[in-house]
Amino acid sequence: VEDEFGNALYLKNLASDITLGGLYMLRNPPNFIELSAPELRDAEYEIDAFLMNLIQHSTSPPFIAKNLLQLHGFSNPTPGQVERVASAFMRGTFTKGDSTFGDGRYGSLGALAAAIALDSESVSPVLDEDPVHGQIREPLLKVIGVMRSLNFKRHPSVKFRHGLFDNMRYKIGQMIFEPPDQFGFFAQDYQPPGAIADAGLYSPESELLGMNAVVGLTNGMFSLHNFGLTTGFGGFGTFIKGGYEVGDTSSSVGYLSYKPSASDVNDKIDELSTLLMAGRLSDENKQVIFDAYTSFNATNGTEVAERVMMKLLTTTPEFHSTSTLRKTGAPRPVTPPPEKSSTPYKAIIYIHLFGGLDSFNVLTPHKNGGSCSLYDDYFEARGGVNGIGLRMDQILPIDGSTAGISGCNTFGINNMLPALKEIFDEGKGVFLANMGHLSKPVNKDNWMTETRTDLFSHHTMKKESHEVDAFKEGEGPGVMGRMLDVLARNGEAVGATAVNKRAAMIDGSPKTGRLPDIISADGLHKIYDNHWLSGKSQELRGHLESLHSLTDENSGIFGDKWSQSFTDIWNKTDALVESIRGVKTFSTFTTRLDTAGISSSLKQVSRLIQIRNERGAGINRDVFYVQQGGYDGHFDLANNLETRLPSLNHAVGSFWAEIKAQGIENQVTVLIGSEFGRTINPNSNSGSDHAWAGNYFMFGGELRGGRILGEYPTSFKESYPLNI
Repeated sequence: VEDEFGNALYLKNLASDITLGGLYMLRNPPNFIELSAPELRDAEYEIDAFLMNLIQHSTSPPFIAKNLLQLHGFSNPTPGQVERVASAFMRGTFTKGDSTFGDGRYGSLGALAAAIALDSESVSPVLDEDPVHGQIREPLLKVIGVMRSLNFKRHPSVKFRHGLFDNMRYKIGQMIFEPPDQFGFFAQDYQPPGAIADAGLYSPESELLGMNAVVGLTNGMFSLHNFGLTTGFGGFGTFIKGGYEVGDTSSSVGYLSYKPSASDVNDKIDELSTLLMAGRLSDENKQVIFDAYTSFNATNGTEVAERVMMKLLTTTPEFHSTSTLRKTGAPRPVTPPPEKSSTPYKAIIYIHLFGGLDSFNVLTPHKNGGSCSLYDDYFEARGGVNGIGLRMDQILPIDGSTAGISGCNTFGINNMLPALKEIFDEGKGVFLANMGHLSKPVNKDNWMTETRTDLFSHHTMKKESHEVDAFKEGEGPGVMGRMLDVLARNGEAVGATAVNKRAAMIDGSPKTGRLPDIISADGLHKIYDNHWLSGKSQELRGHLESLHSLTDENSGIFGDKWSQSFTDIWNKTDALVESIRGVKTFSTFTTRLDTAGISSSLKQVSRLIQIRNERGAGINRDVFYVQQGGYDGHFDLANNLETRLPSLNHAVGSFWAEIKAQGIENQVTVLIGSEFGRTINPNSNSGSDHAWAGNYFMFGGELRGGRILGEYPTSFKESYPLNI
């Protein structure tokens, strides 16, 4: 037979139906593999058929079209544009004038690429005037763009094995082959608080506008122009062979060899505007660059003036976004810090274990001298001796009487987490058992039809866990952000900080304009230029402030977003770096046990807590978001946990000791959670798959600890009503 896409299919005339819960019936998927004599060829055929079935699903073309449009200049593509690109993907051809692209087959990437690049909305200059058109540019693309446009040349003495870039993920927030997880560097539906979210728009790349990325990108560009591609002063390069002398690139990996072809300064600016930002530089910012060039040329000569001109151009909102700007010229105000109240300090730290922690291998039943049959139930359900459950010698006993399960007055904690046991036994920690997203009560028969979310998706469930707003009743996206909004309205000075990665959990209402800080676990830096923006030498400051002056209501929204982020981060880091310099922790956060940066992240949080009175006008209510990834244990669960839990244990133990040493253990509460739990039954790869509820841990503050809250399962059998 022939399917709707013109492909010849050879079907075996055999139907096999299956029934789910007595309610749903569907045909068993075709099986290519002969189970009695499996062959690699058949496995390949089956995988190929499965992938084709996915790609030919009716939702795939618009999904692919929208996501690729977002990556190619359109943060908010119109439905018509998505439809046209999706249609080209399905037809396999795209025609523009007399030229046709693609090979006519479903899914042709040639047709897809041509449709994105040559669609009427892609080539229309009229849309450049639309304030919501365009995007924030990705940081790595900006770096590569400068190097290509300004003719980067590698020194012949530098071998390719030395590489070009070093630690870019930390410096700018992005590097090829180094995404924080399998979902990429940013979420396609990210809405930054403020005007963009208030308008119902998206700006995926704005998720990277953290302190470390904005400062790192700016300093790296300055260093590239000053010294070539080196490690010096925040540079992007891998090494430097000698000292640092501005203008001397001989010790670098390579240098920008571009020299303006024009002699007139206005022509130079126009040429660079074309090379670096497709001619988008506004007349007002051209004048700022002209004034800077004229000033530096008069006092320091043409070479210095040209270097300053190129450095300033790489800070402009037109370079960092694809917006067209309309400027008022008025100074851009810094988002003011809240006024501190007289109430005592309190903080919440959320540690997200991304990937779906197998938390039934964190909190387990215990034999309890043979009286607790639930342990045997658990161990058998997890596969027995050759399964994935924890043996008795792998768990540490804790008081489980509060779980209320007959015969099970003792529970167990994974022996790789002794810090959690110590905190629990100290009466300062509680387990929150069997927690998961729930919009209404459901049972084993109706959960699939009555649950209005994608339960087993990393992205969706992380979003749900961050929002805790099943009915969309809140004014802001994040649960802790909404808490801070209420506290701020009641006169508290609030702070929100995420380490390494922006998190919706701490975003409040877009109407407040309050933006969380995103800092690096590796340290804080401020925007710096060797000669003209350091110490008492601040010759660049006035020009930078003018480049980021206010825009009017018809100006591009993404350029305005960059300018406000740059201005706020520049001023905040100037003050923050001075405050945190020299701050020491009482505890040792060793980097030897720092899988996914969890130890260095909590160390940074503890230092920020120490300087709470110096942050802004002082902070009364703080929230922090920290993430440790890699818990998606589909394969070899034991190894997955062995490589991560010891680091988590060390980080939590060190942080708890640090908070006690600071004397504020009753003022700081820590919650450790994950986006969902995992299946009790093992899969065929000695792992577990995506499931629903999990067991999480909270400690500190004035908790009445030593308890297991919630309803821990009383059975792990398939027949148990809550086991789906």
